[in-house]
Amino acid sequence: MPLWHGVAELIKFLQILMINTPQTSHSEYHLEEAIHKEKPRARWLSCEFFIYYALILFAAYKITFSGWKVSSPISNPNFDKLEHLLSRGWMGPFVDNSDAQFAAFRNNFLNLTLMMGIFCLLSLGLKALKRESYLFLAGLVVLLALHGLNSVFIISFMLVNYYITFLGQRYFPKLIPILTWSWALLSLVGLEWIGNQISFTNLSWGYLSFLDRNIFKGAYHRWWIIYNISVLRMISFNLDYYYALISPRATSSQTSIANMKHIRSCAECQESLSYCGKIRSTTSLELDSYNVCNYFSYLLYTPLFLSGPIITFNNFCCQLKAPILISSKYKAWYLIRLLISILVMEWIMHNFYVVAIKNMRAWDGFSTLDMFCIGYLNLKLIWLKLLIIWRFARFWALVDGIDAPENMIRCMSNNYSGLAFWRSWHRSFNQWIVRYIYIPLGGSQYATLNIWVIFTFVAIWHDRTLSLLVWGWLISLFIAPELILAYLSKMLNAESWNSYRIHAGIAGAFNLYLMSIANLVGFCVGVDGVMIILKSALSYDGVVFLCWSFITAYAAVQIMFEIREQEYRSLGVMKNY
Repeated sequence: MPLWHGVAELIKFLQILMINTPQTSHSEYHLEEAIHKEKPRARWLSCEFFIYYALILFAAYKITFSGWKVSSPISNPNFDKLEHLLSRGWMGPFVDNSDAQFAAFRNNFLNLTLMMGIFCLLSLGLKALKRESYLFLAGLVVLLALHGLNSVFIISFMLVNYYITFLGQRYFPKLIPILTWSWALLSLVGLEWIGNQISFTNLSWGYLSFLDRNIFKGAYHRWWIIYNISVLRMISFNLDYYYALISPRATSSQTSIANMKHIRSCAECQESLSYCGKIRSTTSLELDSYNVCNYFSYLLYTPLFLSGPIITFNNFCCQLKAPILISSKYKAWYLIRLLISILVMEWIMHNFYVVAIKNMRAWDGFSTLDMFCIGYLNLKLIWLKLLIIWRFARFWALVDGIDAPENMIRCMSNNYSGLAFWRSWHRSFNQWIVRYIYIPLGGSQYATLNIWVIFTFVAIWHDRTLSLLVWGWLISLFIAPELILAYLSKMLNAESWNSYRIHAGIAGAFNLYLMSIANLVGFCVGVDGVMIILKSALSYDGVVFLCWSFITAYAAVQIMFEIREQEYRSLGVMKNY
């Protein structure tokens, strides 16, 4: 066996261990794309790639050392500013548990695990009961535990959305999409302004003020925050129903033709006994399936209620009616990978206190390299925490027999394309957007315009803040040139050029910087924090650092190219993420 094949197998194993694409979830690659493409020769053991390995290893050492240095009370003069955010650790003296989102998950991990066990045992034991009824009742119990009597407000918002379809199918079917989107956006923006003012006291002129006591509010008082993810499911139900309602015969035949084309080109549909998630999502159900019981079973489905991944109503209901086969071996391997990810997260939190540094802006006197490492490690921690939260939720759903789409199907550091990054990061949300926004707006025909609408909505959905809006617009701004260059590359057949890999590597390296800036603005240090990093980069030391980091980024992109070529050599298909 060639030595390069051994190197390739090692890389493949590491990908499978941490971030492989699940076999039970819709795979976004197609057989027909690679039929006529000649399989390239491996470059793993070339002199060129040994230079890349050396650069990457040196960069990994510098990032690790810098992260440790700024987290040490000995070498960080600002340590006293962040020490109060650190907790006592079990892998070391301190642990940085200051990320509020992950802290909520970490602090309640045992409770969530116990809850998962009880839920799945009851689900298994109550098979005689109609499954939709059990899921609805279980979801209602969890909702009451979370929000207490404030659950009434969430249910009310959900009922308004349901009655858009209930009344719409009788009186104004063509207005269902417009009314659905209007209600979704109005409620999202409205709750941002007045969510904390909605109470029994204000709605009853004080007569029901006793219902606002903490004893009736449940474990989590801010119910309007949880509403965000429910909006996506509400839109999915209404629009899936709308697609099933309008011209059912014509739609059915057109869908059947489109599905047959997809099945012929989809690797998963040909390899598995059941069709992939895309077929389940795009195939309309019988109209009586879009009822109020299925609606609330879907909206309140406990494993995915708080965090996702997002699954469409058609896909969810299809699996309730005809459960798909998910092997015990796959679920066990998925659990092992989840536990490994949690252990990696624990080690990072015990050794790098970059979240606390970011929260307290405790970076006075840091070098450009230190500032870069703080930003990079914060992004890495955001990726890893979301991966863990989403995988826990998806594993819960898998144990219950529901196959939700997998998010995070590539490592954050294995992306050079803005579009591919988005497809692999929040993959289930991307599939939702393609079905309910991108295609209705004209698809690829208006791609450069659609991305502005899409990422503005994504920003508003995440949080109605300036930093998120700037993030959405920066992503749109940075993706537009990529779309234009991809179009020109295809038109000029640039892949046949001898220098194509070099040019693409340079463009990919620039993309790494642009994506990092956008995500630092939206989810990490905000606009002011990024301005501090950029100001630091304009110094002499900063310019030297940028030159070296760009060379390293170029090396990383070339390795990413080769990983994708290796996937093609192994699978015979080219993935589009």
